[in-house]
Amino acid sequence: MLLGLVGGVGSRLYPPTAHSRLSPKELKKVNLGPQSFNANAVPKPLTHLGQTPLMGPLFESAISQIGIKDIAMAVMYLGGDIKSYFGANMERLRPGSGSSFYWDHQSDFNLNTAGCLVRGWQIDLKKQSEHAETYVILSADIRSRANLGQMIELHDRHNALITIALAPVAWDDVARFGVAFREGAAYDGLGRQMPLSGGKFSRITRFEEKNPAAKSNLNNTSIYIIDDRVFRLIEDDIEVSANRNQLDPDLSEEEKQKLNPYALPIADNFDPRRGNYANDWTDPISGRHYRLGVFSSILRKLGKIKEGEANRRFQDWGGHVFPEIVTHHPEIYRAGKADEREGFFGYITGSLWADDGTRKALLQANMEMLREEGGYNHNGGRHDFSWWPKTGFRLSRDSAGNKLWIADNAIIEEGAHLIGPLMLGPGTIIKRGSIIQRSVIGAGWEIGGGAITDSVLWPDRLAIGLPPGPIPLLYKLSGTVLEHTLIGSGFHPDKDSFFVDDGGNYGLAFTNARQIKNRVMVANSSGMFISSL
Repeated sequence: MLLGLVGGVGSRLYPPTAHSRLSPKELKKVNLGPQSFNANAVPKPLTHLGQTPLMGPLFESAISQIGIKDIAMAVMYLGGDIKSYFGANMERLRPGSGSSFYWDHQSDFNLNTAGCLVRGWQIDLKKQSEHAETYVILSADIRSRANLGQMIELHDRHNALITIALAPVAWDDVARFGVAFREGAAYDGLGRQMPLSGGKFSRITRFEEKNPAAKSNLNNTSIYIIDDRVFRLIEDDIEVSANRNQLDPDLSEEEKQKLNPYALPIADNFDPRRGNYANDWTDPISGRHYRLGVFSSILRKLGKIKEGEANRRFQDWGGHVFPEIVTHHPEIYRAGKADEREGFFGYITGSLWADDGTRKALLQANMEMLREEGGYNHNGGRHDFSWWPKTGFRLSRDSAGNKLWIADNAIIEEGAHLIGPLMLGPGTIIKRGSIIQRSVIGAGWEIGGGAITDSVLWPDRLAIGLPPGPIPLLYKLSGTVLEHTLIGSGFHPDKDSFFVDDGGNYGLAFTNARQIKNRVMVANSSGMFISSL
């Protein structure tokens, strides 16, 4: 069964992914002002790389390589867009029949990557007489061509309980990632683990979280295979006196906290009248109340938490659950019976992997897609990236032989200049005198003169099958010079004001912008908003 983590808010991508309903407090966390939202915002998993949603190819490869039929997606931020895009039965992902679940129990209270799946498993899978024995867990904000068929074959051959896909990152980049150490690995003269030593598939001995001095560069790729036994081993909810969702909504938060002193921190957008404590639940048969947690009994015995307290560090697989198992509770993954799966293994992907969750990274990913190579390769050079989908495009070349991917219904007027590699989406119109160079132009844009270089223009929500945004926008550019810029929306048809947000200081900058470089730009309610890339 495929479990998809598709609920991320995409704060590192703000403002392109920042919806108008976000609170000023949420925007302030990333140094943006209260008007720094995008009228054309889409959830991070549906941000476009080329003309394809970021999450698409990895999820599709899992289904095709492994033959997965049953799918669950844990949604949160803009979850309605995810449901709308994939359909009630996820028919856009899976052509045949199978079970489909959208787990939106964390839509108001973020349970993070582990909590949301544990709770979904409890609700829909735990009590089923027939349910999956193996789960493939995928994050929706990564770019990878991991051989998932080989990964699950090795997982089964070694009777593994947990397998994590690992990929080396540049040594000067290890501070951004959690890294793993493996059994049988060799070390270089600097005491650093050699990434491919220890074989393609070997046991993980420990993790290290985001340390610039880490002696491993094997990154946790957020691709996991786990046995059903993992959920049963780590699930450890505690009984509480009351489900806070059922308390009198007129009680103050302080009064609720007194009744339930071991609650998780309150979400910034908490509304007591909405009942959004996703980590509190009530058994419908017994009527007893519980709070979600993992390892609570073990930690209580060790004196790390008090009687009646749930483990607060249960929320993330890579940051909490997996390191906790390997470092503090290795007995959890040892077999209790002769036929039980056991062991915590790492699988080296050996192919492109990238985290495209920032504005710069997403722009860079589009440039790599055009060049058909990218990512970090420990042997030097770049990984092949020619496999990213380009269905529906005809391939031609410019006078220098660079590739031009042009949608079948795109219109290019005589006198327009195309310098590849580039991609023009469905319905695009490139008028006489326009210069497009090494750029991705999303569906529906009309370019009337000017020059666009090393830039990306997102398509309209409607063009990718989503409901329209809150503000009608015009997807036209005329006489503008763009360089190394990401435009996440169309333009206001009747407003020509441009605003700049410099660390939360929001103010009118200029009108009728004609030259924009190293920027990200979106439409908000007042005009066009610009921030640094």
